[in-house]
Amino acid sequence: MKKKINVFFRWSAYNHYTLSALIGLLDEKLDPNKFTVSTFENTRNITPGDDEARNILAYSFTSIESGKVKEEIQFIRSVLGDKVIIVCGGPHTTAEPEEMLKAGADLSFIGESEESLPDFLNSFYETGNLPEKRVINPLPLASFDDYPPFAYKRGFFGPIELRRGCFGKCTFCQTSFIHPEIRERSIEYAKKYVRYMKDSGRDRVLFTLPDVLAYGSDNGGVNLENLEYFLSEVSGLGINILLGNFPSEVSPDKLAANPGAARILRKYVTNTKVVVGAQSASEKVLKIMRRKHNVEDIMKAVEILRDNGFKPIVDILFGVPGEKREDRMQTLELMKMLIGKFDARPSVHYFIPLPGTPLAHTLPEPVENDIKKEVQKMIYTGTAKGDFFTQMEFSRN
Repeated sequence: MKKKINVFFRWSAYNHYTLSALIGLLDEKLDPNKFTVSTFENTRNITPGDDEARNILAYSFTSIESGKVKEEIQFIRSVLGDKVIIVCGGPHTTAEPEEMLKAGADLSFIGESEESLPDFLNSFYETGNLPEKRVINPLPLASFDDYPPFAYKRGFFGPIELRRGCFGKCTFCQTSFIHPEIRERSIEYAKKYVRYMKDSGRDRVLFTLPDVLAYGSDNGGVNLENLEYFLSEVSGLGINILLGNFPSEVSPDKLAANPGAARILRKYVTNTKVVVGAQSASEKVLKIMRRKHNVEDIMKAVEILRDNGFKPIVDILFGVPGEKREDRMQTLELMKMLIGKFDARPSVHYFIPLPGTPLAHTLPEPVENDIKKEVQKMIYTGTAKGDFFTQMEFSRN
């Protein structure tokens, strides 16, 4: 007799957008008579199940969560043994699938799982057997428009992902390497799911994509005509639009060369803050990161945002391998200047060598105490923000 399968996704503060999309996907792809799909936040809620069902615990997580996830998997294994199936996916698993298998997972899903996850679940229901190959490669996707951005049937709403992948290929960032193929969703797709949000009583929508000004471009260039058409079409549905306030969503070089983009954003979006990916004031460090902008671009982009009524949020990254004290001092001085002259707010981070990136096997540069005190003072007074100290502690472990 085939047993019903209960799929439990591990819910956390860091992955709820991803899980909403995955749950929405399975709601459309799976037979509810064969599967239940839910979440759990506490391992005490997990039981082996009974003779009529099997439990699958599913994890999707980033590298910064990987240590806690491994500890939790090992704990579950110590209590339940092989009475539950544990599968892992997400950015860290994609880069280090064998690591998660060694930690106790039964399967590691790498890359995009919109097709591979439902395929595995349906096969497992039919056969009751796990695949021999424990690292599950992605299957070819249909149109990127074919997959929901969130579990709207359950009232789970989150950002609408407009693009997956990035043209940038920055050496410290996983996005370009985990998703080497650029995929974009259409304007009609966005409007379809905005209507679901409106029908549910939501009054705002958050869109995410790496490099906002390149939406609709097939080569990473700027396509302001498409951007304005997209925003005008969505705005016409009578909903508040949030765009450009995820980390580094606006590239300084693109905005500096296309100041009209800020006017377009100001015309349609309701967010008052826009995030610019500056990272460093050192031209040498920017080259190490493979960033395409220079310091002049940063200042010009921040000025353009300020002049168009936005509060510029400026991403800063200390500790990149090869960075020296003089580079850090240049960046610190830039931060002070942007705060004083343009009322910008730095968002300060510390380099973490993420698996799958060109800098994966490097060590972060230590930051001097006087610079740390300056950053701490800025964060304490609210002139800056960021996870600088949390990330620094993570990098030490």
